[in-house]
Amino acid sequence: MIDREPGQAQRRASTQPAPTATNGGAGFKPAPTVDTTGGCPDAAGDRWAPLEDLISRDLFKAEVKAWAQRIGVNPREVHLRPMRRKWGSCSTSGRLTFNEELLAAPPEIRRRVIVEELLHLKVPNHGKLFKALLKSYLEMG
Repeated sequence: MIDREPGQAQRRASTQPAPTATNGGAGFKPAPTVDTTGGCPDAAGDRWAPLEDLISRDLFKAEVKAWAQRIGVNPREVHLRPMRRKWGSCSTSGRLTFNEELLAAPPEIRRRVIVEELLHLKVPNHGKLFKALLKSYLEMG
C-alpha cells in the first residue's frame, strides 16, 4: 500500500517537492478528472494540461499486466477507482486496486506504484526482501 500525504489536495503545487521515482511521488498532486472542455487541469489546478498526458484505463491495465509477467505474479483482479489517501492496495486474495488519479501521473510514479503493489503478491510486507526486490525491478525499468 502506498499512502498519499494527508491534505495533499489542498496545497498549491508551488509548495510541493518535485515528484521523483525515489520519493514515491511525494508532492505529486494528480490532475482532476477530465471535463467537457477537452483538457485537464495541471498540478496547480489553474492551467489546462493536454489530454496526451493522460493514459487510458486499458493502457494502464496493460502496463500492470506487462509488469506482472516480468515479476512473475498473476493478480486475480485489477481495478481503478477513486481513493482518498492511497495510490494503491493489494488484498490477500490477489486483488489490486489503484487510484484512478494515476492515469494522469508521470510514468515513473505509475511504474513505482504498479511494481510495489505487484510485489506484495510475493512479499506481503515492506521488509528487507521487499525493498531489495523493489529496487532491482525499478532499476531494470
